Amino acid sequence: MIIKTTWQEQIKHSIRTIDDLEQRCDCKFEPTEKVTLQRITEKYPMSITPHYASLIDWKDRDDPLRRIVVPRTEESLKPGVCDTDDGYGEEKSTVLPGLEHKYGPTALLLVTDQCPSICRECFRKAYVSKDQKDFQRNVLTPSNYQKAADYIKEHPEIDDVLISGGEPLMMCSTVLDSLLSALTQAPNVRKIRIGTKMFAYLPQRITEDEGLARVLEKYANKVQIRVIHHFNHAREISQESKKAIKKLSKLGIRHYNQAVLLKGINDNSETLKELFTELDNSGVIPYYLFQKMPQRGTAHLEVQLEEGFRLFQEAYFGLEGTAQTVKYVIPDEDGKRQVLDVCERDGRTFVKTRYLKVARHYQGPINLETEVPSQPEKKCPDYL
Repeated sequence: MIIKTTWQEQIKHSIRTIDDLEQRCDCKFEPTEKVTLQRITEKYPMSITPHYASLIDWKDRDDPLRRIVVPRTEESLKPGVCDTDDGYGEEKSTVLPGLEHKYGPTALLLVTDQCPSICRECFRKAYVSKDQKDFQRNVLTPSNYQKAADYIKEHPEIDDVLISGGEPLMMCSTVLDSLLSALTQAPNVRKIRIGTKMFAYLPQRITEDEGLARVLEKYANKVQIRVIHHFNHAREISQESKKAIKKLSKLGIRHYNQAVLLKGINDNSETLKELFTELDNSGVIPYYLFQKMPQRGTAHLEVQLEEGFRLFQEAYFGLEGTAQTVKYVIPDEDGKRQVLDVCERDGRTFVKTRYLKVARHYQGPINLETEVPSQPEKKCPDYL
């Protein structure tokens, strides 16, 4: 795998087809398997940067990083458990295209539907799917940056803005500059978070582009800028990733990580412990390990809650310092719940949780004990 010299070249030469995989990564697929994978990528695209491809052991079909970005036939065979493509409840929180106000103090901006590489477990699959671009929660365009800023000004309870997508660092630096300029006009905005997987997929975007560094430094002097990473495996934290993290840390930007528990990728206590430790050693605080949200075509990546809590407990034991910040969390349309315990009573399984963040519409109790269903109640239609 030849890595192109600039980050723009890497995006231009990303792997996007099954034929690309066979030719450039020496992948071998059975004829029927190849047909199925081609059908999957026609609906839900594949993209792998040369940098990320260089981290994958292509001789191992079950390499965890390969599972993160390469489609598998299970995506068409096991639809997953969900009522909708909007399992996170984003549509009801959308106040204008690309702007969500789900939590009182936080505004979420979806600023692009583009990504350098595409996660197979993405909970916004419908958002980036080739035939589902008509969702209400579409992209916040530059022409609406001022409208978004005005809405935030009109809601003084908002002091935190999360910029997401897609991958927000796919935006050119001048567009990011105009967005941050509009947001910092709101006097109530104290923190701006950038949710990104660019440090794993294409850290050269950060290490090579001095214009990006200048933009971030300019606004880091006005508000707190925090980078929210999405590293799911320690091997994603390459030397180039560490270089990018260190570069922004020198500007006073803080780093945090949200991982997702995924079968065949990090569903092992030692793997999780290595991830949390490597993050901490690299200057990134691991603060959430998410239970994967239901989404079409991702059932093969699901880890049962009882098993997930056991793995988390085993991984947590022995962590030191700020690595101990990490929490095992269930996200849903009402908020984010920390898992406190999973217990058995009378042959039934119950989970004890408490809400860390509560959606504006939620009126229920903060501490909950709910029964874990033994069988899914509803299934999505087939993915393909």
